[in-house]
Amino acid sequence: ATIIPFSAVGVEDAFDLVLDAQEIFASPLGPLLRRIGVRDDVLLPLGRGIGPTPIPRPERLYFEFAAPISTAPYAGQQDDDEACRSLRDRVKTDIERGIEALRELQANDPDRKLDARIRRSAKRAVANATKSLRKRLSR
Repeated sequence: ATIIPFSAVGVEDAFDLVLDAQEIFASPLGPLLRRIGVRDDVLLPLGRGIGPTPIPRPERLYFEFAAPISTAPYAGQQDDDEACRSLRDRVKTDIERGIEALRELQANDPDRKLDARIRRSAKRAVANATKSLRKRLSR
């Protein structure tokens, strides 16, 4: 098997966290969730996007896939804690490097926010319309 480390940045700007899994389980809803077998490690947090809705704000998202990592060297070592930690740490390091690189890209992106993208697009549209009008007038 092959593992392809994946990093993502930006979704944290699209939502405000309302409740995380631990807070949901600590709420009056917690005992019911436990009774029906919901695990806290698979429960998604509750977020708020546009206004009070779960619709995400239109934020730019950044993604990166790192180089594939072959698990062949670890074959037959699934019960070896040290080998498993070694593989986990390789994957973790690649993911963390990706996040760091994406955060730098995000911080320097002039079109990160929607209003900047709209302004840039509007300027291009006006420039193209002006150029087209000048061509027509010069005929």
